[in-house]
Amino acid sequence: GGWFPRWSSPGYRSCMTGTHIDAVYADAAVKGIGGFDLAEAWRYLLKNAYEPVEPHGLFGRRNLAEYIRYGFVPDDQCEHAASRTMDYAANDFCLAQIAGILGDAVHCDDLLRRSRNYRNLWNPAAGILQGRRADGTFSALSPTDWNRTYIEGSSWQCGFAVPHDPEGLIGLFGGPAATVARLDRMQEAPPDFQTGAYGKEIHEMAEMALAGFGQYAHSNQPVHHVLWLYTLAGARGKAAAAIRRVTEELYTPDTLPGDEDNGEMSGWYVFAQMGFYPFCPGRPEYVLAAPQHPMQIRLGNGRMLELAPGSAGTTRTISHSELLAGGKIPELHP
Repeated sequence: GGWFPRWSSPGYRSCMTGTHIDAVYADAAVKGIGGFDLAEAWRYLLKNAYEPVEPHGLFGRRNLAEYIRYGFVPDDQCEHAASRTMDYAANDFCLAQIAGILGDAVHCDDLLRRSRNYRNLWNPAAGILQGRRADGTFSALSPTDWNRTYIEGSSWQCGFAVPHDPEGLIGLFGGPAATVARLDRMQEAPPDFQTGAYGKEIHEMAEMALAGFGQYAHSNQPVHHVLWLYTLAGARGKAAAAIRRVTEELYTPDTLPGDEDNGEMSGWYVFAQMGFYPFCPGRPEYVLAAPQHPMQIRLGNGRMLELAPGSAGTTRTISHSELLAGGKIPELHP
C-alpha cells in the first residue's frame, strides 16, 4: 500500500493514535538487531513524520500539518489531540535515533526539536499536560474527565506519556520530590471518572475503578511505564514496592488485569518480575526496580543472566549491552 501500518493487525487499520511502528524500528536499530534493510525502512518512516494524510485515513498521522504548524495537534480540530501530540513527539524522538544512525543530520535535528513538542501542552496553572485549541488557549478540563483530548483515559492516565524525555517531564512536574508525590497521589486518589466525550462508561473506566489502585489504571496501556518513573525521580525503592504490589494483587494464574493487546499485559509482568523495564523504545537501556525472584535467563547470545531479589539500589538504568554481557549484574543482584 505504500505506507507502513500504524497498528499491529492484519492490513491497515485506523485505530488509536501515533505511528508506533516508528518505535519498533528505532528500538531494533539502536540495539543492533538486524535482519532488515534500515535504509529502505527509513523511506517509509519519513512518510509518517512528514507527509499529511486524509483525516480518516488508515495510515500515517492525522492532523500532521497542524502538528508541524502549531507544535501540537489542535484540540478543536481533532479528537484525542493531546494524546496524538504526545505520541507524535515520542515517535519523532524514535525517528531521530534512526536518522542519527543513518547520518541524516538534517532530519535528526528537526525530529529532535519536534520531540519536545509535548511541552507545548503544559498548562502551568493546572499543572498538567492538556489539549490546546488552534488559537493557543487550553481546553476546559477536570482531572478525572475522560475527555476527547486524551484517548481511553484522563490526565491521570494519559498525562505521563513522555517516555523519551522523563527528565523534562520531571522538571515540568516541579522536580523529583514533586514527581514522587504526584505518583503517590495517583495511587491514593479516589478512582473517580467522568465519561466526558465517551458519553457512557467504557470498560477501561470500570476496570480502573474496581482495581483498588486509585487512578493508576493498570488494566490499560497508557500507565504501564508510570511506576518506573519513581526510579527516574530517585525513588527506586518505591518503584520496586509499587510494582510488586501490582504483580501480587492484579495477576493470578488464571487472570490478567486487562486487555492482552498484542501481549503487552503479560510482557509487562515478565519485565516486572525481572526488575527492569524498556521505559523508552529507541533508547538501548532499561529502567530498574528490583528482581522479584531468583532467576537464570539464557540470552540469545548463549550467555546466562542471573537475577536475585534484594533491596532496590540507587542505580537508575542499565544498558542493553550490560544485560547482554550476562552474569551477576550488581544492580540486579544483592
